[in-house]
Amino acid sequence: MVWSASPSLGSSADLWLGVLGSGNYGPPPGFCLDEQCDDPVLQDDACLGDYNVDERVQRFVDYTLDTWAPWFQNAGAQGGGDVMYTFGEDFQYSNAHAHFKQIDKLIQHVNQDGRLNVMYSTPSTYLAARHAANLTWPKKVIMKC
Repeated sequence: MVWSASPSLGSSADLWLGVLGSGNYGPPPGFCLDEQCDDPVLQDDACLGDYNVDERVQRFVDYTLDTWAPWFQNAGAQGGGDVMYTFGEDFQYSNAHAHFKQIDKLIQHVNQDGRLNVMYSTPSTYLAARHAANLTWPKKVIMKC
């Protein structure tokens, strides 16, 4: 949805707003990769007994396609398939190096799988991709009384 925040400033004051499907800005369920979390890390060394890349990739892809993408307008073929995950959450990244190393592994293995293209990005890059898809959104206008 777009909020027309100021009648006097016109479209230059429009804000794109919404709530992420999870209701927060944390990672998808099961993918809290901070060292304080209990979710399994990606173990991509096949020589170790807890190798789990296939299961973790499948879970991420399934969640993205079945649960997450429907929250995003035109996330299908005509909309370019763009969705956004935020991997924030308060008080995470207590060990940023380890956290980003796990996110790097997730990106690498999901992209090797080939069903999704995952990348680091910024909100402005995501919005530019959404605008390039020529989408329209409902508009909320402030009424002058």
